[in-house]
Amino acid sequence: MRTQKSIINLITGVISILIISFGKFFLTKVFIDKLGVELNGLCQIFIQISAYLSLAEGGMGTALVFALYKPLAEGRKQDINRILFAAKKVYRYVGSSIFVISIPVAIYLNKFINTSIEKKELTILFFLYILRIVVDYFTNISRFLLQADQKEYKINFIMTKIRIIDMILQYILLVKGTTLEIIFLKDIVIVLLINLFVEKKVKEEYSWIKSINSNLNYSFLKHVKYLVIHTLCSAVVYNTDYIVLGKFTNLTDVTIYSSYLMIINFAIAVPIKGINSLGASIGNLISEGNRKSLKQVYLELFNITFYVTSILSIGLYFLITDFIRFWLGEKFALDKLSVIMLFLIYVHSLTRQPVGIIINSKGLFKQTRNSVILEMVLNLILSIYFVTNYGIRGVIFGTLLAHLLSNFWYYPWVCYKYILKERVKNYWTMYIKNVIEMVGLFIIINIIVVKYFSYELNLFQFMIKIVTIGSVTLIIQTIYYYFYCKSFKDFLNRIYNVIFHK
Repeated sequence: MRTQKSIINLITGVISILIISFGKFFLTKVFIDKLGVELNGLCQIFIQISAYLSLAEGGMGTALVFALYKPLAEGRKQDINRILFAAKKVYRYVGSSIFVISIPVAIYLNKFINTSIEKKELTILFFLYILRIVVDYFTNISRFLLQADQKEYKINFIMTKIRIIDMILQYILLVKGTTLEIIFLKDIVIVLLINLFVEKKVKEEYSWIKSINSNLNYSFLKHVKYLVIHTLCSAVVYNTDYIVLGKFTNLTDVTIYSSYLMIINFAIAVPIKGINSLGASIGNLISEGNRKSLKQVYLELFNITFYVTSILSIGLYFLITDFIRFWLGEKFALDKLSVIMLFLIYVHSLTRQPVGIIINSKGLFKQTRNSVILEMVLNLILSIYFVTNYGIRGVIFGTLLAHLLSNFWYYPWVCYKYILKERVKNYWTMYIKNVIEMVGLFIIINIIVVKYFSYELNLFQFMIKIVTIGSVTLIIQTIYYYFYCKSFKDFLNRIYNVIFHK
């Protein structure tokens, strides 16, 4: 049953990501053409500033989902009700806090951004953007229950339809020559509609959920004191680059860098959706103390992750700059060294997920806080140091170095020591084995690219390149993992049995 729910969540989630992501690629091009590179860069900086303001949330969403695993598994409806409405109350305080904190930020925003946009317009745009986030905090609590109960698939389809309507509406507004203020107002309405729909669906699915104001259960907050550190550090690591570029270079560089990250984040979002769809299953296995099954699921997850990472990362490395040229133009293309570093960051971002999801499902936020603090400090210092001399390339190098010197080695140690109860040497043996195989595949693909695709491509030739690289990597990796990796084969057999009900 767990596997079946995970598969349904995965399929519906991936379909939603694919549709929305392709729509975003198209709309980004239209946005830049109609409103300009500078406003697009400004939007990216707003996203990163809002991540800092959202530190007021302190990781409560993760703590809430973790707190709901056990009462859901045991059917304790009253406890679920008390936790959920306690969280709703806390989230409204968080939303209010974000709005208050955003006031001084808006006043001094022009001091931190190198832009020609007037201060008054900058302030209005920022407040409208923040208002969408505040509305989300006041109305989004119900989706955490569906996430903990592995029932996100029940809302994915309708939410995707709303997002499609949203993208069509945005396209019409951009073509008609609307302002960014109108687009932000539209975003507020869309967020409100989505959250009201989720609220309605939760009431239908859990008819026993009743609004209460007394005897609330705030026990999930005990994990927040450690999650605050994780949330703070993640905000700095993943939301510093645009701000650093906006301060030390310009908004055009922000747009160039964000264009690459949009593609990379899309290539990360799909596999991570699959990994996260197993998150509740792993959380349930941990709460039941079923270590044997947990290890089996972990090994399957580890090898599936490397299988997917090797295919996507190699395709990404050899195709991303060509795609940028066709999508936005030659002036948005980065140099080869920058692309290599982005490739390494991508590989790390995916291959760290198996140990990360087990650590989060177990709730070991205290044990990993030193690692995330180190990552945060290194990323901030190194990015600022290198950006002054190397621009975008310096920011990318700072981020990569921060990853390698912190969670790259620390997270596996925590996972194996506290959860799997094994020597971390076992992890590195598997890791190095998979990396060596990936390097071999990289060499094969590089030979093919140099021999057949080393010239400037037209669109048709680019499509041939995609099909060639995709086919070769898929065939080689599938053969290798199926015949030389037992856990990968077990996973495929389990999926086959679920699909065909055997």
